[in-house]
Amino acid sequence: MFHFRLVIPALFVLLGSAQLASAQIVAAVATIDEIDAKKGLIAVKNDTARGVLKITDKSTVLKNGKKATIDDLQIGETVQVAYNRKTGEVSRLTVTNAPVKFQRDTFVTIQARVAEVDAKNNTITVNHRVNGAEVTLKVVPKSKILDDGLKVKLDDIKKGQRVTVRFLKKQKLIQVMYLVDSFE
Repeated sequence: MFHFRLVIPALFVLLGSAQLASAQIVAAVATIDEIDAKKGLIAVKNDTARGVLKITDKSTVLKNGKKATIDDLQIGETVQVAYNRKTGEVSRLTVTNAPVKFQRDTFVTIQARVAEVDAKNNTITVNHRVNGAEVTLKVVPKSKILDDGLKVKLDDIKKGQRVTVRFLKKQKLIQVMYLVDSFE
């Protein structure tokens, strides 16, 4: 389901970045949009564009002030990243969890059925009850998934389950998802 394209030359313009001391190193604040741990790639975006970066064994990755790996990163996390604008290789990435300024977004609430759960990439694909449209939504650390008022894990959600979900329309980030027995 990944559709990574290495878009390295456009990253400098794409992320509206600030140059660091070296002319090749660029810094940006963005949100993680996709992760391919096997290839060492992350897609990041901000309010104007999206790009793909490479995390190598030389990359320094920090999360909660501690050294981390690509496997510790999650879709939806906000990061400060320094990377080589020609190669797209990350020199330093720090998870900040500070909000990135996005274009205005609105919350949408829909009733749907679960079509797919991807716990590795923290996404849930649902089919809208009314128009049948398929929507892939991102589960972020602040997302709540509830069954009878109790929190449940992403792994507990099964294909075909009925849900009522409230999410940001443009960003596709889940605020809260309720598992329901039937639609009323």
